[in-house]
Amino acid sequence: MHTHLVRGAVLSLGCALAFPSADVWAQERLTDQVDVTVSKGRVLGIHRGEGIARIPLAAGEDIEKLQAKGVTGYVQTSLRLLGYSGALQRWSTQKLDVSEQVLEAYVTPRLILVVGERRVYGFQGEVGRWKVQELRPREALRHVIVKDHVAVLITANQVLGFSAFTGGFFSKDLPISQEMVSSQGNDNIVILRFPDRQLLFRSGLAMWTELRE
Repeated sequence: MHTHLVRGAVLSLGCALAFPSADVWAQERLTDQVDVTVSKGRVLGIHRGEGIARIPLAAGEDIEKLQAKGVTGYVQTSLRLLGYSGALQRWSTQKLDVSEQVLEAYVTPRLILVVGERRVYGFQGEVGRWKVQELRPREALRHVIVKDHVAVLITANQVLGFSAFTGGFFSKDLPISQEMVSSQGNDNIVILRFPDRQLLFRSGLAMWTELRE
């Protein structure tokens, strides 16, 4: 279990044929199948098979971070976030506001989680989509938990769950001034324990489950 403290104390049949179910994805253990690099003013996404996906850099755009794992590649520049899907062999771009400061980025075999000062960004490696969640005014993240297929962010007022399979950020409000007691998790499930309840977030469900003590 890896729980990261954010600095400053600051988370139809046709479809079934096109996209395997979350259970199918979750059962596969992924080796690293992609890598990312920069060459001649372009960012390259390289797959284990044939083909290289290229995306040009703008004038004055600086590279700040490159990382790849599983079928997912990540590049952070001074202007935007780039997510590479090895499954689709293509790049997806998420523009950053000039005033947004990226605090941390986490890359797993199937997802990317980027924590900013005012927003959090999630990328699904299998389908090549970015999702963005605004943080509430003056809301500070307290903990971030990132596993292979799920990520959870905890603030004083709510918890946010993000899955590589279901997409989007899923929120649940917390009782005022209730501190988390402990947490545990694996590749697909995160459990948060509070004094009077447990909250479960699972990679195959677009919701939180609450268990009362």
